[in-house]
Amino acid sequence: MSKIAFKLLLICILIGNFSLSVSAATINPLDKVSSYNIYYGYVNKTVLQNMKKYQLMVVEPKGISQSNIMELKKNNTKLYAYISIAEIPSWDKSVNIPQNDYLKVYGKIVKNYGNIVGDIRNTSYQNILLSQIKNLMNRGFDGVFFDTLDDYESLDLVKTNSNVASLERAAVQFVANAKVKYPNLNIIQNRGFNILSLGSQKYVKGILYEDYDYASNDSNSKRTLNQLKNAKQSYGVNCFVQYAKNSTQNKSTAIKNHWKYLYRNTNYNIWN
Repeated sequence: MSKIAFKLLLICILIGNFSLSVSAATINPLDKVSSYNIYYGYVNKTVLQNMKKYQLMVVEPKGISQSNIMELKKNNTKLYAYISIAEIPSWDKSVNIPQNDYLKVYGKIVKNYGNIVGDIRNTSYQNILLSQIKNLMNRGFDGVFFDTLDDYESLDLVKTNSNVASLERAAVQFVANAKVKYPNLNIIQNRGFNILSLGSQKYVKGILYEDYDYASNDSNSKRTLNQLKNAKQSYGVNCFVQYAKNSTQNKSTAIKNHWKYLYRNTNYNIWN
């Protein structure tokens, strides 16, 4: 083989490898998902069989056994583990967060629904969350659902604080850190459109909006509609919506905009 032919062959190989790496990086595993459900209760045999009817399940990791995880993976059901990012679950005694990592505004500990909110700006708090994510990946989950991430932009006490911008930036940085530390991690983010536009859209595969209701036809619902449209059209992020009322109009809106939709109530501890 001549030197010129060898160089041309080498260039072709390099271009091919580069194309494959780019293609792999841009593939969104959620693109082909058409059905999903959310369940945070204990997975018994009946629930397990019902789960197999869905292409994706968001579950509370403490409620599902390792054998059930493996059975669902054999069924090609994608499993996303719930993890609360901002709020420290008051019911989960296994989560031990130092008081130095509590978010305080004007000297007051920030809470939401009785749960203390962690300060995402603290490296120590981020490391605790990253350790939890590592444990979930080791169990074989296909991805994680970052719940309560939107607290850093939506809570009234946070919004009145001049540091809200730093909280949003830190939230983006945390999502980026999680993806850098665990490159194969697939993330669905809970709401948080400001955080999404500030940069988390580079790292998440989907965004979930619970209690969606466009049928109310007010300014808030119209804004949400535009935010979801932008997430999909501008960022290529898959949109998941859950709604408990006005099923006909909400379903037609979801179908029209190519969103993944789920009609059920938000009591995820009961199979529905």
